[in-house]
Amino acid sequence: MKLNWYLQKNGKEIEIKEVEKKVKEELKNEGYKTKDVQDVKIYFNADEGIAYYTALFTEMRSKSGKIVLF
Repeated sequence: MKLNWYLQKNGKEIEIKEVEKKVKEELKNEGYKTKDVQDVKIYFNADEGIAYYTALFTEMRSKSGKIVLF
């Protein structure tokens, strides 16, 4: 069984997997390597149309950012 998750607001939608992909791309573009990422938390704020994230790295560093959804 395949599950697909979507966030909808005001007639617009985005697949959750697409948000995950955008977060990974942003981290990669800033020079972070996937193997160094220990944990990523993504928080959706539908009212703002933004997903906020925090990435924790193996060296106990962290990075926060945001992805515009709509």
